[in-house]
Formats: sequence, structure tokens, C-alpha cells
Amino acid sequence: LLLRSYRGLAQIEPGFTPENLLSTRVSLPPTRYTDAARESAFNLQLLDRVRALPGVTSAAITSTPPLLGESSDTVFGIEGQGSELNIKQHVYFWQVSSDFLRTTRAGLLAGRPIEDSDVSSSPLVAVINEAMAKRYWPNQDPVGKRITLYWTTTQKSPWIKVVGVVKYVAMRQLNEEQISQAYIPMTQSGQDFPGTFNTYLLTRSTKDPERLT
Repeated sequence: LLLRSYRGLAQIEPGFTPENLLSTRVSLPPTRYTDAARESAFNLQLLDRVRALPGVTSAAITSTPPLLGESSDTVFGIEGQGSELNIKQHVYFWQVSSDFLRTTRAGLLAGRPIEDSDVSSSPLVAVINEAMAKRYWPNQDPVGKRITLYWTTTQKSPWIKVVGVVKYVAMRQLNEEQISQAYIPMTQSGQDFPGTFNTYLLTRSTKDPERLT
């Protein structure tokens, strides 16, 4: 039975390519990095340095890596749905940098990924997963739709435009029920996305990534 279960898990598609992918927790002193803008600036400099290392093909920042299970979740609203809060509409959201999809090799199904041009001065955007698209926009194209994330019953984000759809990426375990996920640009964090988020560096290389540490 155990062998049969293992074989079953081995055949499940995790939604990303774990080979040659290294995840590293980044901890910054809170007394020095007091706001999201400073953290974002540090992370962008870190990415530039890591991407220049020999053997590194891509790198990205995320608030939680796949299969770690630390993603935050909240209630969200859909434009045109009405102003009443629907507590049954939950989404798990990850804050990521550009190149997140390229680094994890998560499959883009429609639209575009998070890009360098998605900054604090540009309209808020998100990439959602296929499970969320099918659940809330069945038989529709969700690209171009807008959502809002609730932080409290009265506090919520401005409208966020869906710009892309990706395959499901396993968050906690391979055989989990597929849940709604949204990926938000790290460079758009700040007052519109309150709270404290973890920071992880994802590095993909042509050789054993442990040799990079």
C-alpha cells in the first residue's frame, strides 16, 4: 500500500520543475528595512547579483516557495459582483518578482507573467491560477477581469487587473485539493498590501544549485 501511494504521488504533476532549483530564506533586519520600498530595492539588487553568478539561468523572489505552505490567504471580491462581502471567496496570494514563472517553470496558459514594468506607479495586476479561473470565470476568459483583496471586513485593496493565468502550483503537498492562487508583483507591495511577508530567493542553475551557496 505504501509503495502504491508513493508511485501515485510520483506521477502527480507539481506544477513546477524542482530539479536544479534552490530556495533560500532571506532575512532582513527590521530596524534597517522599515518599509516595503526598502525591502523591494534590496531584493532587486540581490537578484541582479545572483543572476550574474556563473551557472545561474534565472532567479526570482517569492513570499513562499512551492510546497512550503506559507502562503497568505484572504477573502476577495470580483468587479460587477456587488459590494457585499462574500466570505466563501478565498484566494491564497504570493508576492513575487518578475521571472518567477521562468525560474519555477510554472506553465503560463493565458495572458502574460509578472513583468519588470509592474511597479508601484503602474496599475495593480495579478496572475491567477487555472483553478481560480475555472471556479470564478467558468467558460470565460479571466484576463482583463478585476478583483479586490480584503484585509479586514472594511479595508480592501484597489482594483487589481488579472493579466495572466498559470497552471496550478502545489502549495503544501502534491495530492492536495487545487485551491485558488494569485501572484502579485513584489514591486507593487506597500500601503495597498499591508502586512509582513516572508522573503525567499529562488535560483535556477545549470548545475547542482547547492554548489552556489
